[in-house]
Amino acid sequence: MHGKMSIKIIVAYGRNHEIGYENGMPWHLPNELRWVSKVTRHTTDPQRRNAIVMGRRTWESIPAKLRPLKGRLNVVVSHKSPQRLASENLLYCNSLEEALSQLRHHALIETVFIFGGSTIYKQALELGVVDEIHATELQESFTADTFFPQIPPRYTLATSEDVCVDHFQARRAVYKREPFL
Repeated sequence: MHGKMSIKIIVAYGRNHEIGYENGMPWHLPNELRWVSKVTRHTTDPQRRNAIVMGRRTWESIPAKLRPLKGRLNVVVSHKSPQRLASENLLYCNSLEEALSQLRHHALIETVFIFGGSTIYKQALELGVVDEIHATELQESFTADTFFPQIPPRYTLATSEDVCVDHFQARRAVYKREPFL
């Protein structure tokens, strides 16, 4: 019997919650990308794998030669394409709700990582389905046109660690949703 699927946000943002600029990231952080890859691939059950859910613009910002990202089911939310399984590692859905519904019925998915961008993050938080937020909080400001929403008060800081990400000071923080009383 497989355990309950958990839903987590994974994000890196600057001091002002900036996450994007001109359809890319406002920084170049190869070590952060490696860390994200490791975290989003890790499962406790070797028979299962994780999914990463992202919007179309986030998908398109990934270099074509790297798509779909290896070792995870890539789920692209887009109103512009019909829901379809494009390959064993790529699924298109019309909405975040549809994507999560599909993944809940997928017994081999252990964790769903909400991968961005801004609209998908906002929708996931508004739906109230996110169990944890894994945030790399860079201690600098960046030029940006896309931002991560404020973390709702029902999430509390569970763990944090000061790290140096490439050449930036940062804090890796995990926020957990408080159970409803």
